[in-house]
Parts: sequence; C-alpha cells; structure tokens
Amino acid sequence: MTLEWLSDPFLLEVQRRALVQVLLSGGLGGALGCYVIFRRLGFMTDALSHAVLPGVVIAFLLSGATAILYGALAAGAVAAVSIGLITRDQRIQEDAAIGVVLTGAFALGIVLISTVHSYATALEDFLFGNVLLVSPEDLWLTLGLSTVVASVLLIFHRRFVLRAFDPGLAEAMGLRGLLLDLLLLLLLAATVVVSLRAIGNILVVAFLITPAATARLLTVRVPRMLLLSACLGAFSGVAGLVIAYYLNVSSGSLIVCLSTLLFLVVLICEPRRGALARRLRPTRPAGDQPRFHHG
Repeated sequence: MTLEWLSDPFLLEVQRRALVQVLLSGGLGGALGCYVIFRRLGFMTDALSHAVLPGVVIAFLLSGATAILYGALAAGAVAAVSIGLITRDQRIQEDAAIGVVLTGAFALGIVLISTVHSYATALEDFLFGNVLLVSPEDLWLTLGLSTVVASVLLIFHRRFVLRAFDPGLAEAMGLRGLLLDLLLLLLLAATVVVSLRAIGNILVVAFLITPAATARLLTVRVPRMLLLSACLGAFSGVAGLVIAYYLNVSSGSLIVCLSTLLFLVVLICEPRRGALARRLRPTRPAGDQPRFHHG
C-alpha cells in the first residue's frame, strides 16, 4: 500500500518528467543556495528572478510558449553581467545597482506584456510554476544547465568559498574577483531558469535560499552544508509533488511550504542550537558563536 501511494503520482510520463525536473532543480538550487548565503546574495537572486521577465515575453512573442526558458536564460545572463559590472563602480552601492536592474528589467517586461493579447495561461505558468507542463525539450535544457552549473561549482568551489569568506586573501592569491563574481551570477541566473518550471518566478528565491538556510542550522562545515542543502531541496521537491498530487493543489507552492516547514522545525527543534535547546541550557557567551569550517 505504501509503495502504491508513492508510485501512483508518477505513473504517467509527464509525471515522471516532473519528478526528474524537481530532483534536478531542487538539488541544484539547494547547493547553489549555500553560495547565495555565503555571499549574502538573497536580494540579487530576487533581482535575477524578476529580470528574466523581458526575455520570457520576447521569447513568447517570437516563438510561443516553447521558447520561454531560452528567453529567460538570455535575459538572466544579461542581467547578471549588468549587475556585476555596475557594482564595480564605487560610486554606486551594490543594493542600488541591483534595484536599478531589477526595476528596469521588470518594468520593461510589463511594457512588453501589455502588447500581448493572449498571454494569460503561458505567463501565469511562468509566474507560479507548473511542473507538469515540462516538455522533453525543457527537461533536456534543465539537464544540460544542471550539468554545466554542477561542473563549474565543483571546479571553482574552493575559489568561490575563499572569495566569500576572505576576499582580501583571494585577491592576494591572484584570484580575479570580478570574474569570479560574474561567473557566480551567471550560475545563479542559470539555476533560476532551471527552477522556473517547477516553482515559478515569484517563489524561486525561497526555493533557492530555504534549503541552504536549513542546512546552515544543522552544520557549520561547508561541504556538509552543500550536500545537506542539495538533499533537502530534492526531498522537498519530491515530497511536494506527491502531496500535491493527492491534495490537488499547486505543486510549486507546496514545495516551498514544505521547505519552509522543514526550516521552522529545525530552527525550533535542532538539539544543539535550536530554540528549545537554547532555552533549556545556560546562555553561552555572546562571542562564542558557531563559525563556518571550510573543510
């Protein structure tokens, strides 16, 4: 009975494609979310998720709904490079640069939407996500982007971590800060695009950050945090699909709800530093806080 309960949501091919999609996007988003937390790029992620809107609308106008992800990828890459270059100007603070790109790109997207008369269903799926609409072409794009992003993370992991925790030392060792920042932003843009079908534009920030925030509560070692966050993201995706199937509700929203619930449970019940544990033992000195360990 239990096996049937777990297998019934994936009997059809479209459901199996949805399963692969959430496994890839959940695992990849969870892992990259750790770097978002290391670099405090939550606002940046929000900006990129909104900045893809013009590309989505242009792709829809030119080729219909089938090209939406390609348009999102192109717009995300342009936005990532633009933000990275603008923030190098010392006259402009990073949050101001992000805000300019976010609002400008989103406003352009709204202007373009106003020229479309039959956009409701396709763009609604983009905003809120509908993983059951993943086509074989979408899945191949997701697989390709996931492979590229995961490979780059493996190759540049130590440099990204060093850049996050000790940028001065990274510069002294000859690492190109601008190139690393641009590369990370491009990876972030690609991951946002990978997650659009499963989660939608509105909730993609929570999809990336929440598993990493949960993993951060459970470990201070970077490798463990990366692995745990990827597993939490994938688990939330699969569990959300199964439960959404039986409740007949939006899978994308439910995935984020489950991920948030896991975060709250860990925040309260984690045995060493959870809210309950801290209330039941003497308060530690203010300076005695857990720190990240790179190894």
